[in-house]
Amino acid sequence: LCPTEEPEERPGWPPLPGDYSVIRYGSPVAVCALNSESLSKTLAQRKPEGLAIVGTMHTENLGIERVIKNTLANPQIRFLLLCGEDTQQAVGHLPGQCLESLFHRGLDERSRIIGARGRRPVLKNVSRAEVDAFLKQVELISMVGEEDIDTITRQIESCADRNPGAYPYPFKEFHIERIN
Repeated sequence: LCPTEEPEERPGWPPLPGDYSVIRYGSPVAVCALNSESLSKTLAQRKPEGLAIVGTMHTENLGIERVIKNTLANPQIRFLLLCGEDTQQAVGHLPGQCLESLFHRGLDERSRIIGARGRRPVLKNVSRAEVDAFLKQVELISMVGEEDIDTITRQIESCADRNPGAYPYPFKEFHIERIN
């Protein structure tokens, strides 16, 4: 899949492809290891209790959009743990900083993430309703820069202990056919 092509949704969870490993559908914690592929793989092999999915994210637009859509497709996910190395500033993406800004500051009227320092922090392929639902469903646990597997595992387990259960208002997109 070319990074600029729109991915096709598939049945089941997660609906969009990406660089991730699914561990347990019913678990409450999603881990985004940002640019740390070895961290993502190690967590997937360890399968700590409470971990639903773990993967990397390299861009502040398409990457965040896929995290939003895949998270909304599973109301069991209530925590998003952000860890690992953010993409280097020389590249200009900074998806971790941009995701933190989305949680803290939201979107402006042009769907640009307020306060994001990435090169193109504009969410074009998700609706404002999807973004709002995502921000209500999950709690962000920011540990950007953390790569110690034991520290991250303890945080996953701590989140699992606080699991409030499935989100009671799962996002459903309604398509209304227009009749002329």
